[in-house]
Amino acid sequence: MARALAEVMPKTHHGLCTWHLLQNGIKHLGNLMKGGNYLLRDFKKCMYDIDVEADFETAWTNLINQYDVHENNWIKSVYAIKKKWAACYMKEAFTLGMRSTQLSESLNAHFKSGMKPNVDIIQFFKHFERVVEEKRSNELSYEYESSHKLARLRYELSPILIQMGKVYTHVVFELFQNEFKLFLALSILERNESHSLCEYVITMVNHEGFWRVSFDRASTSITWRNV
Repeated sequence: MARALAEVMPKTHHGLCTWHLLQNGIKHLGNLMKGGNYLLRDFKKCMYDIDVEADFETAWTNLINQYDVHENNWIKSVYAIKKKWAACYMKEAFTLGMRSTQLSESLNAHFKSGMKPNVDIIQFFKHFERVVEEKRSNELSYEYESSHKLARLRYELSPILIQMGKVYTHVVFELFQNEFKLFLALSILERNESHSLCEYVITMVNHEGFWRVSFDRASTSITWRNV
């Protein structure tokens, strides 16, 4: 798949399913996870929680040293393709928040339940139609709720949330509200503005460290880094 994507769709970003990657990690590192150590927890942190590449490299080095996996072939192979699974390298890819193939795997499981040796082609297609009908019914139900029911506002007087509540589906709107909540926890420590560049040092409540955010007026581009 990776070779085909590089040839046919060269501008796409090929990512790995995080669920399958963790399952492979348990398979290859299971003997190192005994005794109550936190190898899997630290691996997940590298995968999901770090949004700066330099911090990822530091955390990965600490993981290797702490659990003495310098010569582990699986660890080496996974690190070599880190841009396909680590959050700090995946942030530039447009994924709509999807990091695993869980949705398709769930659909596959529904179909596989009807694929038994004693099931003929007619029985299979009847099962197939039931699965598809169930999915379509759920989709119509969500569409109806989004069109006829008001979204739950955490901040009822916020114009932004009121506007987005009318535009987004309830599921997407809840994701937007979570980001909005994080925005409310931010504060600006420093502000430096010029004709062409605006720079801000930003911090978050109960979060160690700061971010330096720069806005280039000419290119309308935004860059940021940890400080």
